[in-house]
Amino acid sequence: MEDPSELMQTGLTIEPVWFDTDVVQYRIKASNGRFSGVTHVYELHDSPRAWAKQLAGFPQRASDRRRMTWGASSPLQAGGFADLQFACIDSAGHAALEIVLVSEWRRSGEAVESAQFHLNITAASLDRFVEQLRTLWTNPPNSAHLTLAT
Repeated sequence: MEDPSELMQTGLTIEPVWFDTDVVQYRIKASNGRFSGVTHVYELHDSPRAWAKQLAGFPQRASDRRRMTWGASSPLQAGGFADLQFACIDSAGHAALEIVLVSEWRRSGEAVESAQFHLNITAASLDRFVEQLRTLWTNPPNSAHLTLAT
């Protein structure tokens, strides 16, 4: 069970919590101050570098959108699921992150528990997050944290 005081830290945090020779279990926590969620997903060891590459340079234009899905997208896979959609919300380049977190799936394909909400972010905070993702697995126990726009 997660410590509620830890869960309520605003922003998005990704941290490795377990690994073997094939996969790493990552804890993904997010909160916008009103809504929060946490899930555990299984990914390959080099996944954080691929995530960083996918997010690097966001946003490039006002229509820029990037979507990342992590973990189990169906009940046929173990663990939770995270769907993160980064998008510009105006012509000035202000950005937001739409988050869907699922704890695990029922056999019927429905989520056991889920949370969906958004975070307002800045390009500068995303650049720092991308740099943290690049070294997330190389120096455990690291974490990558995306802060909210103020």
